[in-house]
Amino acid sequence: MASLRELRRRIKSVENIRGITKAMEIISAVRYKKINTRYRKATPFFAGLERLVGRIASEELTAANPLFAKRERKKELVLFIAGERGLCGSFNALIFKELLKYRAAATDRKIFVYPIGKTSAAFARRRGLDIWKTWTDIGYTFTPDTLKAKLAEVQDAFLSGEFDEINVLTVTLSRSGASKPIIEPFLSLSYLLKKTDEKQSATDYIFEPDPTSVLNSLIELFIKQKFFVLLLRSVTAEYFARMVAMKQATENGKEVIKKLTLERNKVRQALITRELSEIIGGADALK
Repeated sequence: MASLRELRRRIKSVENIRGITKAMEIISAVRYKKINTRYRKATPFFAGLERLVGRIASEELTAANPLFAKRERKKELVLFIAGERGLCGSFNALIFKELLKYRAAATDRKIFVYPIGKTSAAFARRRGLDIWKTWTDIGYTFTPDTLKAKLAEVQDAFLSGEFDEINVLTVTLSRSGASKPIIEPFLSLSYLLKKTDEKQSATDYIFEPDPTSVLNSLIELFIKQKFFVLLLRSVTAEYFARMVAMKQATENGKEVIKKLTLERNKVRQALITRELSEIIGGADALK
């Protein structure tokens, strides 16, 4: 059985750690609320933009647009977005597991990765993956304009033919905050041409100056907004996962303190009982 001093030291240590996890929970909750608000505001606009582009785009209008080029897949780039740091439960681990699973299934092409986030960059280096570039220190205050340079790099890689296809490994996000990994297409935009149901229900549009110019402007806005929303969704899910993980850690710390306190009280009671026995024994010896 541990000594009374050791138990007091353990209780103090757990209390200190519990204070840290509680502080991290509060910080994560504040940041989650802020970025989730941004994500919820950006989503309807992006969804409407995607529907509009899906209705207007056709094989005739996009025939000369290189962003819709569909090539034989020999080299593929996967942008995989994970957390900037750990302490967020299984959030990062599930994304890494999905990436390895996706790479194992891609036997007909070479997969390159573009890690976004410190943990994803560290994972890619540790596993010896084929890294194209890395991007860390994303933060949570980014805007579509601040992402222009990174987006331009990715677009140029596709337009130059360096990669035949570019996909994004990110997470879905439910209203409860729960998330799971998912692969989403990014470039080529030919997947937008498959939305035939929406095209059938589309009304006739009047274009100024012409359909191709309007569509090209919408496509530029669509790509920028999609990149922004995917990052928003991932960072939102990361802060939610960290908030939940820190809350569970705080509650677990409370339970550990309870058990240690009970054990300390038992040790104290045993010491008191022993001392009383010694006193009574000494008094009997003096009689």
